Amino acid sequence: MEKITNHSVIFVLAYLLVFAVAQISTILSAFSHEVPVIVYSSYLDFNSLTSAASDEVWQSKDNVINIFGSAIILLLLLMTISIILLLRWKTKKVWIQRLLFWVSICSFVRFCDSFICGHIFYLWSFNLVTDFIGLTFPSNIMRTIFVIFIVVLLGVGMYFLRELIVGILNPCKENLKKQLKTNVIYPSIIGSGIILLVFFPITNKAGITEVANILVTPLCLTSLFRLGVAKKFAFINSNDIKEVKTKEKIFIPLIVVGLILILSLR
Repeated sequence: MEKITNHSVIFVLAYLLVFAVAQISTILSAFSHEVPVIVYSSYLDFNSLTSAASDEVWQSKDNVINIFGSAIILLLLLMTISIILLLRWKTKKVWIQRLLFWVSICSFVRFCDSFICGHIFYLWSFNLVTDFIGLTFPSNIMRTIFVIFIVVLLGVGMYFLRELIVGILNPCKENLKKQLKTNVIYPSIIGSGIILLVFFPITNKAGITEVANILVTPLCLTSLFRLGVAKKFAFINSNDIKEVKTKEKIFIPLIVVGLILILSLR
């Protein structure tokens, strides 16, 4: 139970960290272009404060790409750095390895989901980048093809990210299915439930993106990710593994940091 609690807290921390990086980078880019924005807990409202002055900014393709593209670049950079550190940095601090794992997963899911929800619900999000470069606008066919491409990318990406699982568990130490439930499945479900409480109620359709992010993460981990990991380590016979039970204490500092982040975002 202690391990599930720690993993759930770290999942929440990773999710909120990735969310904050995406939001803050967009806000700073908007302010640098003198574009007003209303900041809510689950989304940024550009539409309500659009004026004649800011409307001129939105007419520039470069401005739109700079404002919303900064978050795309930072998410990809954050995901790449987290993956490299998780695979190469042999730290003895387990919570750091877990944080890097969840940051990698949350960054990738947010990258894909922001494009998908943005195009489906016509939001002020990553979708404006592909719209303004002419990839998905004005052609509805191209928009549909791009959304399908991102959905496929999400599935394929999660399958390949299964390689990161060795950073938080040892498949030769104890039953793999049990470890997946304890380290991945249950924490993602519990953590998602906690985050849903943070972002409700939804006051705008833009909030749907957050709900989708929260729900898609455990769904992908439970289905594609679990199947991929089980297939990868299918050669290990669980009957031959002598399980070693290790007692883990709840890491109070992480819970305190998580509460501070939640309160600050609210």
